[in-house]
Amino acid sequence: MGSVLTVTFNPALDITTETELVEPTVKLRCGPPQVEAGGGGINVARVLRRLGCDAKAFALLGGVAGEEIFACLQAEGLPVESQRIAGRTRQSLTVGERASGEQYRFVLPGPDVGAGETAAAFRKIESLLERAELVVASGSLPPGMPVDSFACLTRMARSAGKRLALDSSGKALAAALAERPWLVKPNLEEFSEIIGYRPAPGELERLARDFVADGRAENLLLSLGAEGALFVNGSGLWRRHPPPARLLSAVGAGDSMLAGFIAASLGGAGPEAALARAVAAGTAALMTPGTELCRVEDIARLCSEMRGVAN
Repeated sequence: MGSVLTVTFNPALDITTETELVEPTVKLRCGPPQVEAGGGGINVARVLRRLGCDAKAFALLGGVAGEEIFACLQAEGLPVESQRIAGRTRQSLTVGERASGEQYRFVLPGPDVGAGETAAAFRKIESLLERAELVVASGSLPPGMPVDSFACLTRMARSAGKRLALDSSGKALAAALAERPWLVKPNLEEFSEIIGYRPAPGELERLARDFVADGRAENLLLSLGAEGALFVNGSGLWRRHPPPARLLSAVGAGDSMLAGFIAASLGGAGPEAALARAVAAGTAALMTPGTELCRVEDIARLCSEMRGVAN
């Protein structure tokens, strides 16, 4: 398999805990926290490594939380390159409510990133591109970074002869679509924002085909939650539905899905098999508690149970 460079402009130190009941004003006594390095590209890189890929993570890091993310990734054996910033890397909090089984996620915006820090980050990424076959940019942009940062990254990757997969949302994703990334992976809500309305189930496949035909991306991997996912390129459309699974946490499911697809594609799988691996990886992430990502053994089992329809 070729090597993958993941880019995370707005990483987070993920803290997961639980309490009996979430209610206002009272002190909520929580259990022991679980602390992990997080953020879209970091999560993708962690899953890729589990799936046997040569992956390296790049991230903007600052403050104590940034230092802890770096240490977590090194302890996990994941190669990491960083651009230090003056601001403090954000923390994200996930709280499970034992009484109901519900999960509450508190996501902070991230630090302000200045023009000089942005320029330094792109210079470092450019130096890393030579050793990567594929680039994955995933997650949000922190305050201060230009809205066209993913578009600039797409152009940079193309100039270096590299493919870029993008998983983001909002204006940053919209700006990047003008550069036609190799692959984009929105969920249904993000796709609805792109096209301007929430499509009816009967028109989703047509709109997905139009998205690729209109040149917004070479490949579309559309996550559909409990309905699985569909994949579209210039050759056709494929759809996969996941087998039943017990939902413990939705954290990292989209990142795991993207990593599963990329790992399968780099291993030579065709679109249908790569989509099956993607849906299995995303479903496997739902089966783990807190911010824990998918487990390889769950992916293998789910792939064997997968049902799908090719169109």
